[in-house]
Amino acid sequence: MAEKAEKAQATGKQKQKKERQARGRPSYKPSDKDRNQVETMVGLGLTADDVCNVMGFSRATLFKYFRDELSVGYSVAKTNVTQKAFEMATSGKTPAMTMFWLKCRAGWRETHVNTHEELPPVIVNTGNSDA
Repeated sequence: MAEKAEKAQATGKQKQKKERQARGRPSYKPSDKDRNQVETMVGLGLTADDVCNVMGFSRATLFKYFRDELSVGYSVAKTNVTQKAFEMATSGKTPAMTMFWLKCRAGWRETHVNTHEELPPVIVNTGNSDA
């Protein structure tokens, strides 16, 4: 009988230990949807506080579980916009974008040369009357 009492007491302690471990908020498990949403928001320029407000978790959770999304979100967005701008520039449908791309990426400049060959040279009188 003493053995049964010891087993019952040990089982009771194990249950108490499990109950103690189960307390508190369960740990956060980010989904692929959450990861994509955080990456998109960072790419759009939202601050960490804004992302936390939208997603409903703390800054600590954001930086713990979404480190990769925080570091690549802006780069992915910039790549997408750059790719779209290049497509527009090379399509021939938007000449303004073609010129913009050439000026920004190919070093083109607009130069204006003002020449008036038919006008006489300008003589400036400095006020010295040595002559």
